[in-house]
Amino acid sequence: QEGVPSQRTALNLGGIAMEDLRRGNIICRSNFFTPTDDLIAVAKLLGGRKKVKNNTHIELLTGTDSITGKLILLNENDTLQGETLVRIRFDETNYFYPGQPFVLANPGGYRIIGGGRIVVPHFNPRVHRKGLKSVSPEIEIKTREDFIALNIAVNSWMLRERIHSFIPASKRASEKILTDIEQAGKIISRNDFVIWNSWYTESKNAVRRAVTSLLGPNIKEISDRSGVPMEICSILLKEIQKEDVLLEKDGRFFTKDSVTEDTLTTSKKKIMEELKRMAGEGIELDRVTDDIKKKEIRDLVKLGFLISLDGNIIYHKQVYDDMTKRVLALFSTREKITVPEAKDAVGLSRKFILPLLNRIENDGLIRRLGDFRVKV
Repeated sequence: QEGVPSQRTALNLGGIAMEDLRRGNIICRSNFFTPTDDLIAVAKLLGGRKKVKNNTHIELLTGTDSITGKLILLNENDTLQGETLVRIRFDETNYFYPGQPFVLANPGGYRIIGGGRIVVPHFNPRVHRKGLKSVSPEIEIKTREDFIALNIAVNSWMLRERIHSFIPASKRASEKILTDIEQAGKIISRNDFVIWNSWYTESKNAVRRAVTSLLGPNIKEISDRSGVPMEICSILLKEIQKEDVLLEKDGRFFTKDSVTEDTLTTSKKKIMEELKRMAGEGIELDRVTDDIKKKEIRDLVKLGFLISLDGNIIYHKQVYDDMTKRVLALFSTREKITVPEAKDAVGLSRKFILPLLNRIENDGLIRRLGDFRVKV
């Protein structure tokens, strides 16, 4: 059962003496408030105020509390006649949550000059300035969805549990909000994280560049080079592995250009040895029942260590190169060759010789002329 605003409620507060309770105390979930001395808010001046100067000393009144600080304009031309994003830096640490309303007053509280709501309860210029600049001109701060979206945008990524903790609503309600934001295309959900869409794309590209610019980097080296936190790096690397030719061995990542037989995993080396022993017999992928082995074979094909004739028949590259040389050697004594002649030269059955000739043709070394093959 959920309560409603102003409802009288009995609380069982274990370990808290009655005399310790004061007017203005707040009951909240764990980590609801954010300790901070620097934040982003949306503010508006009262009608009689024409403008406010940058770095104006203010007193912020919220609930029964007040705290002094400076109001910093994000744009020197801002007048705060309408709701405008501003930065407020306090003289000491206090506690806030997104959407928390406040009143702006002159220091001492003798004159009210405006009001607003907290948007991003903790602002670190070095970390958050880029994210804030990229979204603040285009985002409205009207609904609870807007507050959450801007927090994710400024932070670039957040843990779902952190968002659940600072929203003054149930977990189910906050999940509904996150779903709506994701369906609007603003965020991407990955495991326990929500990631701002544009930052996700930029970070994925940065991780790719980091991997290609280093030789066998580990995840920390990739994180340091790309500027993407390790938690997100781990997620992005798994996705890149599915899309690109990227292998992991002993915690280090290798691109196609940097992979040698020596850097292959033990399981991949075993597959290479097996295919080398099988020579012209090769291996038919649709007969491989082990899904992990099948994936590793496909990886080795992408890396160029194995050759796929037709998507199913697989050879070791050295075996394929040797058979190709034997087929091409036939042209030293004739201008065109038949399928049986090629079959005898490499010792393959008709089932395998046709895919082999087709693959050699795809490589641009021969072409078909009726029932014959001629050298290109």
